[in-house]
Amino acid sequence: MHPYSVDSKIRSSINFYFIVLSAVIFLILEETGVIENLINIQDTYPVISELSRFSLVSIAFTPFAIYKTLFLLFDKWVWKWSFISKWIGIPNLNGSYKGILISSYDKEKQIDMELCISQTFTHISFVSTFGDSSSNSSLARILRDNDLITCLDFIYENQSDDFNVESGHHTGVNQLTFNKKKNTLSGRYFNDRGTQPNKGRIKLQRIN
Repeated sequence: MHPYSVDSKIRSSINFYFIVLSAVIFLILEETGVIENLINIQDTYPVISELSRFSLVSIAFTPFAIYKTLFLLFDKWVWKWSFISKWIGIPNLNGSYKGILISSYDKEKQIDMELCISQTFTHISFVSTFGDSSSNSSLARILRDNDLITCLDFIYENQSDDFNVESGHHTGVNQLTFNKKKNTLSGRYFNDRGTQPNKGRIKLQRIN
């Protein structure tokens, strides 16, 4: 997976919220004596006491550790909750999509295509398979138009096992539109394969 950009400052805002929240949680734990009690418990039991040499409790409850824990939970899972995803303006694209690619490479021949998207709040990957070739994304951005339509662009690198093609490796760009209501991805692509770059259209339906 690799980082992806968005057309808003929501990540900076989320970062700020978690920094403030982490400081507040730390102050509450400190003022209520929770941290001190945990340190006392740590010193009571032999096994735990042995670990106390590493100051695990003190490290685990620093503002930085609290922040990292909160952000990790949000990055991996919380952002996917429907009302959170709607608030931050980043759709949950995770899943498998199947459909067709219509390419100029062979007189607009239709090619079966499957796209697997893995996504967190900060990272994403697009893995496409076409039977005798596959591609992996290396750079991406998400541009939100409204609650139902989202535009996404990503650069990919393709590796083909077909010895008859002009170039077994090429790069390209996909420019797709995600329709949340229909769960579809559609758009166009173009690449730099060989001496005659290809272009075409993509139509995909999310299946899970």
